[in-house]
Amino acid sequence: MRLSLGLGTVVACILAAPSFGALVAFQGMNAGSVGNEVTVTAGEDAVFSITVSVESLTEFDAADLVIGSDDVTDLTFSYSDAWMAAMSSVAPVSYDNSLYLQDALLSSNNSTPVGASLLVGTLTVDTTGLADGDYIVKVDPSVDGFSALWLSGVDDPLAGSGMVHVVPEPFSLALLSMAVIAGYLRRR
Repeated sequence: MRLSLGLGTVVACILAAPSFGALVAFQGMNAGSVGNEVTVTAGEDAVFSITVSVESLTEFDAADLVIGSDDVTDLTFSYSDAWMAAMSSVAPVSYDNSLYLQDALLSSNNSTPVGASLLVGTLTVDTTGLADGDYIVKVDPSVDGFSALWLSGVDDPLAGSGMVHVVPEPFSLALLSMAVIAGYLRRR
């Protein structure tokens, strides 16, 4: 009885959880990237390709999305050639829209549908000045109230994220290791 109640509660929570439709795929482009995760040393740019795909719509003719971060202060975005060719109207990227610490607003449309999935472009995250740690860049319509793919006025909310892992540069790590070894030897 207790197991079935627990399972029922889990199923009810999953069914009641809000779901976003369309997907924003962040694909790491740095060497050693795995899926939507990029590992870099501080000062090295983290680069993601950004692709959008419909979920509840069959295709789309317009897109509005805000890519942002609460921790990163320098994001830049460039549209792909495929996106520029598919969309008849592409607004210039608008930065610092006060939705996140740093954000980029992208907005484009076309008079006819452009398909179910399309490479939007490239996001670059400048990690200069960032401490070692993990930083999220994301598209989240519950934060921006805006991000969606559209087909004839019907929207499909967009969501997705990428993770930037900033690690110590090898030289700093080597110096730290030598200091630890020297401290150990000194005590002996």
